[in-house]
Amino acid sequence: MVLTELLSTQSFYAEHIYISLYRFGISLVLCVSVGIPLGILVGFFTPAERAATVLLQFMRMISPLAWFPIAIIVFGVGTGSSVFVMFMAGVWPILLNTAHGISTIDEDWVTVAESLGGDTRSIIQRIVVPGVVPDILTGLRLAVGILWIILVPAEMLGVNSGLGYYILDARDRFAYAEIPAVMLIIGFIGYWLDLGIRWLHTRRTSAWRAISEGSRCHIQYHNITQTTYHRN
Repeated sequence: MVLTELLSTQSFYAEHIYISLYRFGISLVLCVSVGIPLGILVGFFTPAERAATVLLQFMRMISPLAWFPIAIIVFGVGTGSSVFVMFMAGVWPILLNTAHGISTIDEDWVTVAESLGGDTRSIIQRIVVPGVVPDILTGLRLAVGILWIILVPAEMLGVNSGLGYYILDARDRFAYAEIPAVMLIIGFIGYWLDLGIRWLHTRRTSAWRAISEGSRCHIQYHNITQTTYHRN
């Protein structure tokens, strides 16, 4: 069976599966490193939102595959161009979900933090970032799916390794039986990547809800105390 033969070949892991996972990992790290800070900037600061919304929506609507020529010109042939194309596809879910999460944060949390002398930096660190964890994880899950899908076409141009390249190479070699086998491998790995993110999302969201309920009770107690103090 072709699938068994591929999985029993050591070079298939080293030259294709591991390389694809490496490119996927780099792209995901870049998406998180850029998407979360920009999402906080756009979601928390109104002037930044007004200045960047049109540009971000414009950039988001450009197909990631349309960046191929620019990627080749800037990064040359190799992993850099593939990672860039994947980054341009996966950064938006994280960025937009982070910004949306900030808009849903209870304003009482920020008000209490300000009344206790918190500055902008401490409010972002202790209120905003913990408050958008569920939204960040939702964006992360979406980004994982998008990156893994875009990985295949991204590896069909300018590289000589990876699962996407292997499909193209199998076509050129007329080894058509290997193509569905590699597709099964891609689907299997993608399923487990999504399963891991879902597990992390469920676990962190449950913990966040418990903390959120505790914080809400504390805020209500603070408001009642402040009201009683002013009346007296």
